[in-house]
Amino acid sequence: MLTIITSDALNAGYLLEKSTLVADYSRLGKGITKRTIGAKEFLLVISGYGKVNTAMALTLAMQSERVDKILCIGTAASINACELCCGDLAISTGAYECDVDFTELGCPVSTFPNETIGIFDADKDMVTAAQTVAKAAPCKNKCVLFAGGDRFNVNENAADCIARTNRAAVLDSETAAAAHFAFETDIPYISIKGITNHAGAYALNEYLRYKSTAALLSQKVAEQFISAIV
Repeated sequence: MLTIITSDALNAGYLLEKSTLVADYSRLGKGITKRTIGAKEFLLVISGYGKVNTAMALTLAMQSERVDKILCIGTAASINACELCCGDLAISTGAYECDVDFTELGCPVSTFPNETIGIFDADKDMVTAAQTVAKAAPCKNKCVLFAGGDRFNVNENAADCIARTNRAAVLDSETAAAAHFAFETDIPYISIKGITNHAGAYALNEYLRYKSTAALLSQKVAEQFISAIV
């Protein structure tokens, strides 16, 4: 079953309104419901923020139903303004985690000592389906690499380093964790996120301005994705 995971109620409100509840598996503070839009069934998971909540919620979802695809939705930050601007839509080609800071050991931002960072590729068929349905969205959309971090915002220098080191264009707290989970469980995944802000000094103001628009955009594309992929 397609499992749609997001961090909070803002990023799920539209889908909750548009869908019909079939079963409620919620527990341990994680919202996990089986729902339908038309004849299409899916799980909607509201995980809470960050990688631990994401992995925990997906584990509980797997205990509730058979999860055969994972779709991350919600909002994220652009760390490459040439690639994506506020109000745009990001579709993941892959994701990697760069959430531990080893700069004091001489490592560049987003790299680990004596370790190659693995990129967890998004499913190609899901990417193709996302590109197709996103064509109708009233914004620019682009397939890019996501970087995972444990901070809402990074400064411009850190963002530039992350972008240059691994050619990522988006910073997001949940996608990389979901991607790693999908890799370990052999489940195809993709992330479709609305861009709320750039890295740097104006991130909070941009986020407050664009968060509702970006969240709704991601969910509307997800609604069409359900029809295309389920």
